[in-house]
Amino acid sequence: MSSSEELPNPVRAQKERENGSGGQKKCLNEYEDDSCAARYERRARAYRRQFHSHPETGWLCFYATAVIAEQLKACGYRLLVGRELLGDLSLADPPAEEETDRAIRRARDRISHSGGQASMAAVTYWLNRMQRRTGALAILEPAAGRWEHTVMYRFDMDALPIEESEKPGHFPRAEGFASDLRGVSHACGHDGHMAAGLVCAERIAREKIADRCRTRFLFLFQPAEEGVRGASAVAERLPLLVGGRIDRFFAGHIGFTSPDCFVAGAGGFLETSKFDAVFTGKSAHAGRNPEEGRNALLAAAQAVTAMYQIEKPDSGIGRINVGVMHAGEARNAIAAHARIMVETRGSGSAENKYMKKQGISCIMNAARENGVSAEILPMGESVCADSSPDLAEKVLTMPSVRNLYSECRASQAFGASEDAAVLMNYVQRRGGAAVYMLFGTALAADNHQPDFDFDESVLGRMLRIFYESALLEWN
Repeated sequence: MSSSEELPNPVRAQKERENGSGGQKKCLNEYEDDSCAARYERRARAYRRQFHSHPETGWLCFYATAVIAEQLKACGYRLLVGRELLGDLSLADPPAEEETDRAIRRARDRISHSGGQASMAAVTYWLNRMQRRTGALAILEPAAGRWEHTVMYRFDMDALPIEESEKPGHFPRAEGFASDLRGVSHACGHDGHMAAGLVCAERIAREKIADRCRTRFLFLFQPAEEGVRGASAVAERLPLLVGGRIDRFFAGHIGFTSPDCFVAGAGGFLETSKFDAVFTGKSAHAGRNPEEGRNALLAAAQAVTAMYQIEKPDSGIGRINVGVMHAGEARNAIAAHARIMVETRGSGSAENKYMKKQGISCIMNAARENGVSAEILPMGESVCADSSPDLAEKVLTMPSVRNLYSECRASQAFGASEDAAVLMNYVQRRGGAAVYMLFGTALAADNHQPDFDFDESVLGRMLRIFYESALLEWN
């Protein structure tokens, strides 16, 4: 590329800042009076690139869990990892045992290639504690052992089964930190979420904010956000793990708003259900005796067609989508097996339940008409949620917010689903307040695309805002 004008937006903005020209409205360090701010931001960028180059999907975040746990243990946090966090609960859409084995081997290999004996000892220790499950809850309590408030932060961890762009101008590839796993990449910004969360947790510990504010801090690094699977498992365990009320809950996402806009309290999260339908019929020769077969592929196809004809609910939003269909065994055989992957969404619980009920009815009717069986397998779910208005307004009073963003909003409709909504509901129903923040930044492409990337300066903005949220007054 011959000029910065040809670079994707986040790369161009980053180059402009480095060259002292243009870019987004303001860089964190122009408003940060703490001399350590630049170091914290550099640390977040380094973590982001480390996580980006070693992506892990769903429940398989072994490498990231080990890295995060080791760093926060050194800062004085008490850690619950893997099975300690998730227990023995049945997981939605769990990986096969051989997938888990491969993911554990990759985590070991990545550490062995980048660290010495101490690193290998650490990863072995954490992998043994995880017991084939991932995620981490880091708990920091005041030294005196007593606290007046509990604040929880949640950061998602998992990557997507999307091949990362190989274009020379793609910033992670140009800078040497593209995905090292073919077919998997951080195409939604969760690498940045983990990085910002980890550095924020480090700073809160080092500056003894728990003691100063008489507050217990919980940092949740959650696997399996994609497919809305992880939060429900964590929420089921929270009463046992932390006890008592969580007074404030903070989560957020890079993007999903205009580049120089910050949203303190996103809402309008859609309830969603994810499920697979497995059709089982009977194979037969397609030329000699097709009438002896029972066609699972045909049943699946009829079910899909019928689902797209479902009448929408009388009010609100109702959506259904079939994203994947696998069927058949051979060109010359009546298909004995088929599987479709379905999701429904609704602006309320009634709308989502209606769409799900209608979808399952289409599946069962098609199976019956074709003489095959159908089994419904739940794969994930999340609920509707809105941020707590009072806490969102408090966030907007923080000095960093209007210094770092030209446009600041108390609320904005998210218009999709997020499993943080499960945790938001958990906190709010027990008397606490919860917000889901949106951190605007320039993107090279939309989420879930091979070219996705974000302007790394947003990490500094996130750090400052998350850190200041820990200092908010309680009146």
